[in-house]
Amino acid sequence: MKSKKIFLVLLIALSLTVVFAGPVTVRKISIDGNEKLSRGEILEMLSIPLRTQIEQESLEASVSALKDSGYFEAVSFSFDESSGLLSVTVKEYPPVIASFSYFGPKLINVDTLEASGLSFKNGYPMKPYNLIYEIPRTKEKLAALFEERGYFEPFYEIEWETSPEKSKILSEEVDGPIEVHFIVKTYYLWDIELQGDFSEEVISILKDRLKLKTLKSYYDKQPIARLLLKKKDYTPKKEDIINAVKNLYSSYILNKEGPWDQRGVYQLMVLTLNNAFQNIKTAEVPSGVEPSKVITFYLKPADYIENPMELKSIFIEGNENLSELQILTTSGLKEGETVTNEKIALAVDSVYKLFSESGYLFTSITTSVDAEKGFLKFGIHEPKVRDIRIEFVDNQKTREYLIWDKIVIQKGKTLNLKDYRNTYAFLNATNYFESVVINPVPIDKDTLDVVITLDEKEKNGKFMGGGGWQNGLNLNLDVGILNPFGYGQDIATKLTVSIPIKGDKKVEFDETLGATTTTTSSPTYNITLNYTLPKVGGSNWDLQTSAAFNYYGKTEITEEDATVTTTSSRYTEISFAFSPKYRISAASKFGFSTGFEFISKESIVATESTSPSSETENTGFDGLYLSANYDFSTRDDLLRPNSGSEFSFAVYMRGLLGSFNQEFLGLRAGYKKFIRLGETDEFAQSNTNPVIGLRLSIEQLLPLNNGVYEKYLLSPDFFIRVKTSSLLGQHSYGVTAGSLQLRFPLSNGSVPVDLTAFVDAVFYRNDPTSWDIIGMDNVIDFGLSLDLSIPMIGVIRVGYGYNSYLFSETTEPYWGTFFFGFGPAF
Repeated sequence: MKSKKIFLVLLIALSLTVVFAGPVTVRKISIDGNEKLSRGEILEMLSIPLRTQIEQESLEASVSALKDSGYFEAVSFSFDESSGLLSVTVKEYPPVIASFSYFGPKLINVDTLEASGLSFKNGYPMKPYNLIYEIPRTKEKLAALFEERGYFEPFYEIEWETSPEKSKILSEEVDGPIEVHFIVKTYYLWDIELQGDFSEEVISILKDRLKLKTLKSYYDKQPIARLLLKKKDYTPKKEDIINAVKNLYSSYILNKEGPWDQRGVYQLMVLTLNNAFQNIKTAEVPSGVEPSKVITFYLKPADYIENPMELKSIFIEGNENLSELQILTTSGLKEGETVTNEKIALAVDSVYKLFSESGYLFTSITTSVDAEKGFLKFGIHEPKVRDIRIEFVDNQKTREYLIWDKIVIQKGKTLNLKDYRNTYAFLNATNYFESVVINPVPIDKDTLDVVITLDEKEKNGKFMGGGGWQNGLNLNLDVGILNPFGYGQDIATKLTVSIPIKGDKKVEFDETLGATTTTTSSPTYNITLNYTLPKVGGSNWDLQTSAAFNYYGKTEITEEDATVTTTSSRYTEISFAFSPKYRISAASKFGFSTGFEFISKESIVATESTSPSSETENTGFDGLYLSANYDFSTRDDLLRPNSGSEFSFAVYMRGLLGSFNQEFLGLRAGYKKFIRLGETDEFAQSNTNPVIGLRLSIEQLLPLNNGVYEKYLLSPDFFIRVKTSSLLGQHSYGVTAGSLQLRFPLSNGSVPVDLTAFVDAVFYRNDPTSWDIIGMDNVIDFGLSLDLSIPMIGVIRVGYGYNSYLFSETTEPYWGTFFFGFGPAF
């Protein structure tokens, strides 16, 4: 067999030297015998230029490249010099077909494994002998994919098998396609074992410190609670194990220096980590549970005392922010009792936990023991801020007075978690920076420096747009510049266009008059110009000016007995305002606003009855606008807040000195609270934990003369998420709303995605003279939504939910409806 192949190669070489003795010009190439490889792929491998004279050596090199590609068992050529036709006949090797079987959590999808893990082309022919070398290379590439994503053996295994068997492939005794089957097995972490001289109580505490998700804990949860959990999170990555060991040795149970100094236990940490990677074994799991592993950590407790001793006196030194009684009570130690090494370790750890939960996370605790006298002394070190440094990733643009205004951490004061979080929230909420990183740098046990690293945004331009279809076409464009010269300027132009569809009609029936009114909206056009300059001249005053133009219309058709009245109205609005605000602190502002507004309403009223008529009415609204407001906010992000709270209050008056004598007073107040659930890294700048949001708000209108102009009446729809259009209209004089939402982050990538469960309850009153401030009428909705935070557009929300008003109005069974919206609901 081999002698025949050698003879064939020599024959091809000899024929080439005869046929192509000198330079040739190939005008056309024909390919014959190919089955899996396309004509184009073969021509690309040949790389022979057409209608260009080439040397014999170049042609021979192209022919050799085709033969050496590993795709063909045989290649033959012929060339017709008169026509310039080069005929190529090939015989392909059997194709190699790769397939995958996946057992366990889908850590990497199969398409990615095939696209990036194979070292050969799936379905293409291949020299069988070469395949035996490509399979191990593929296995290495597949393993590299898992390693790149942080996974490590033995939480994944890769095996393979072939058909026909390996020996026949090696000897190239293959007639048909070769099948290569890769079996990928992945495993969950079922449980954790801790080995060391510890009680069950301490083992339980240390397991919690690991912060590793185990499948055992997953199955301990109720089935409904598992629906929103991602099971692949229960397969640990190498980084998870490393962080778990760091967390273990952040405990005073294993490290006498606690979380702020691990140098003394570094060797123990390395030993624990290496042993952990080597001590992973298959777990015995209940029937029906996926194959899983158990990991073992070997640990040594910190040494506080060698032998049990009688505790005669406890001393506490250095505490400033928490009382001695709190510390003693939390330690659980009592004078006169016999204490062990473990009991002292638990006491120190509990005291540190007390300081952490009280917001003094940077506290460290030292102990000294006099075994002969039975004395135990706690040294409490609450580090004060020595210096605050601001550093920039690249060049600085933002003026320092704008940055220092947002920093609530104070020199000479104990650094607490509240100030740390608020400083991050205030700096991040400016939207001046790509990233904000705050690092406490210990100098010694009693002092530390704070380093704030800022990355200035390179793109100052703001070009955001959005749109959608909801009872018509809705388009918006927000163009502006933020902080272009480092003075915090915000220059914005916002254009909004709404074009309703013909079928977007609202029908209302007045039982008292027996009349039906059908309202159809016309297109709306709005343009608003804003200019804001914070901390003018380095002072505490922010200045904002704005001007707006709005044009819209509506048609109302009222049918009462034999009379049909059609009112076509067109509105033109012009307004401008000046709104200074004084910064009381980084979190709070007090301000006022004054301006003028003018609304012109032209209505054509046509009546169809026994006596038809038509007339034009010109009305409107104008006057001065005055308001005073107070705002407080510690929310850490404008679109996806994870923590913080907000409070706002405003009192305003419209129509002052107007020509229509429609002055009215307005009061508005609101409160929002965001709570991050579950354990998380206190210094994390992003969040993967669920977040609860709470909102309470109220607004009331109080007419002083002739009621409230129609535009400024309130709409309960503003607080409701589940709606298909404007359900309740704009008729209310008072609205009180409460909302609760639970947001589950699904993705924190370039387009963050959240799943949100919510309920909204809104009470409203349509009577201007009623003293029922809360309102007897109400509407409730609840449901689920998917919130996408798209760069340059904002938040887009789609969901499904139930609305009590829709339920009361429908004549058919109502189970809910799909909805969508723009912008954050909270």
